[in-house]
Amino acid sequence: MKLRYLTLLLAVFGIAAVCFLWPNSEEKITQKPDKSCRIRSRKMPRVRHERRTPPRSACIAERLPQEKPVLAADIVEEELDSAMREVLAQLRDALNDADLASARKAVAKMKASGSTTADGKANWAKHVPTALRNAAVEALGYFGGDAIADLLDFIVDDDPDIAQSAIDQLELALQDLTLGDRERAEVIKSVSTVLTDAETLDWMLSSATDARHSVGVETLAFIAAHGTSEAKELVPSYIDLFTGGEASTIAEAKTWLSENPDAPDDEEFYSGQLASK
Repeated sequence: MKLRYLTLLLAVFGIAAVCFLWPNSEEKITQKPDKSCRIRSRKMPRVRHERRTPPRSACIAERLPQEKPVLAADIVEEELDSAMREVLAQLRDALNDADLASARKAVAKMKASGSTTADGKANWAKHVPTALRNAAVEALGYFGGDAIADLLDFIVDDDPDIAQSAIDQLELALQDLTLGDRERAEVIKSVSTVLTDAETLDWMLSSATDARHSVGVETLAFIAAHGTSEAKELVPSYIDLFTGGEASTIAEAKTWLSENPDAPDDEEFYSGQLASK
């Protein structure tokens, strides 16, 4: 009999313990979402140390050294004219020496060679072999954030593979923490005026929200005024995201900015200087 009472008592205590430890059914059991590189939330408190671990922190990181690409291994150099062979040689030398200035000179020479035809500078790419243009993208991509401006001409290349390669290199460069938000914003604004691919634009606007409030609002305002129609279409949703649901138009975003100015430590946080220290 005593054993039966003891068993019953233990069962009661066990049930009570489970009820005590089990989560309240009315409470929301939150899980950390699987944040991708293309998603960022501004619903974070403006607390310095919390903002230094943003949702995209796993995607934006100091650029690691990478292997130097082997340029245009498929090029049959005999099929190039003398000017193009010289460009290829200069690109390879620039990579070997890790010399961006020399790479820029080679690309400039390539463009100049393609521009000597009757249809002029606007169509220089049509008169440069595809493999050589691709080699230029690979060479510039090696230099990361320092070569962002140089990649912009290639993202609208008529060859979709070259354009995609340039976009890929651009995205990698924009993930470099040594770039400040103002530098990224200038690139994003330039890209928004020519890009029409929704997925790439989505990523670019997501990058635009990784900025202090004033820079983010200014960038979105520029895109709303000057971006492609595809870029403009995305602006309201990113205003909503950037302001934590408090605005959806540029006018509302500017009002929100007046009520939510930049934090005192934003220059330190967003300038890109931390990664270079």
